Amino acid sequence: MDARRQRAAWAAVTTAGVLLAFAPAVLGLRTLSHRDTDRLYAPVRTLVVEELRAGRLPLWDPYEGTGKPLFAEGVHSVLHPISLAAAALAPSSIDFLVLAYLVAGALGAFTLARTIGASPPASAGAGLAFALSGFSASMTGNLVFLAGASTLPWLVAAARMAGAGARWGAPLVALATGCAFLSGDAQTTLVGLALGILLAADAGGPRGAARALAGMVPGVLLAGVRPFYRSTLAAGLPHLVAGLAALLAVDRLRDERARAAALALLVALAPAAAVYHGAHLGAPEVRRFTTPMRLETDSPAPRIAHPVTALYDHREHPDHVDASARVASLVLLLAVRAARRRAPASVR
Repeated sequence: MDARRQRAAWAAVTTAGVLLAFAPAVLGLRTLSHRDTDRLYAPVRTLVVEELRAGRLPLWDPYEGTGKPLFAEGVHSVLHPISLAAAALAPSSIDFLVLAYLVAGALGAFTLARTIGASPPASAGAGLAFALSGFSASMTGNLVFLAGASTLPWLVAAARMAGAGARWGAPLVALATGCAFLSGDAQTTLVGLALGILLAADAGGPRGAARALAGMVPGVLLAGVRPFYRSTLAAGLPHLVAGLAALLAVDRLRDERARAAALALLVALAPAAAVYHGAHLGAPEVRRFTTPMRLETDSPAPRIAHPVTALYDHREHPDHVDASARVASLVLLLAVRAARRRAPASVR
């Protein structure tokens, strides 16, 4: 089997693995629509599909209050390629849309793994791990974030290809950037842009980063970034710049053990923002979001219970901040312990 057929075969395995994991939804026996997807996106999706199939943009929702803008909200991912395909192929099925996002995310992670040198089987494993992870599975209940997650690996992979000097790298970055913004998830798009620039610089140095940026700019124009994103971008850019500056500072450290410890510290502190945003959640929401990987077959959508957070009894520790801080502390201690050991010869 030649290399191209092998890649295609493993991509098919990745797709089949995702569909097999959600077989009840594929067969129509269960639905993946729950929470915000069921209460917000599915009802409005009917109007979105109706307008798209009539050749019009769904500019206005006349059924909410006295009417409100629909297309301008952005969160319904109206012009995202998966949204358009679902409107054409399965207009009445919200599960088709959800599954399409999951498969797209898996194939995107497969492609990203290939661009950084992973073998086809390892890339298939990366794709399955991404699509079946706790975050991806739980975001079946909030479509805008699932749309963003499904596009993220494609954006990063395209930027990496552009940084490495691929012939169609810049146009692919423009297309992926546009799709990322059209998903409606500006935060994930910012993360993708940052990761893409870093991986492009890793592949081709400053020129590689410049090639990736050259594709990202027309991608933003392609999406026609609307006022919906401006407050998010304004709030997120300082954090993005600070994160990039911290990563660059860590990279300048000469001692490998100091670099590993500093990077571990950044990783351990990264959940701080999520902890802050989750501090106001009530007990039911805390239990839902802090125990997202144990497969719950009685739920319409499988959720993942993280093996570490699952150790805590939420009746005794109902505070989201407390449980999250304990997990971050554990990660930090393990990372520091690992950094104290001698670095292997391959990285010295």
